[in-house]
Amino acid sequence: MSEKVRILIVDPDEDTQDFFFRALTTKNRFQCFVASRKEEARDILNAFPIDLILIDIGIAESSNFALLREILSRWTHTVVLLSGSIHQTRHMKDAVSMGAHGYIIKPISLYSLRKIVESYTRETATVNRM
Repeated sequence: MSEKVRILIVDPDEDTQDFFFRALTTKNRFQCFVASRKEEARDILNAFPIDLILIDIGIAESSNFALLREILSRWTHTVVLLSGSIHQTRHMKDAVSMGAHGYIIKPISLYSLRKIVESYTRETATVNRM
């Protein structure tokens, strides 16, 4: 059996964390970690090889995108997806222009979330474990 894809969910909202966690862990191929703050996210990134980060745009853009810049420069094989509301699309597009891989608009259905994450994680787990 292959290793599970490791996903870090970084969101200050507990309901969103819970929704993303449940949606992704019901698929037996994902192992999810959750962080509410950028400091927690750094601790997890330093402790585990993460394949995909699903990060709230509010956390990503704080301090002029400092955490996003750090993730993109230190964990270069990790896929970074932003999440936010339709009103935050401009900020998410800014993050994509900096190197993030994409974004999702909240609210999102379980099916759509799974399909998007699966499309980004098909090949990244192997790269991160080399």
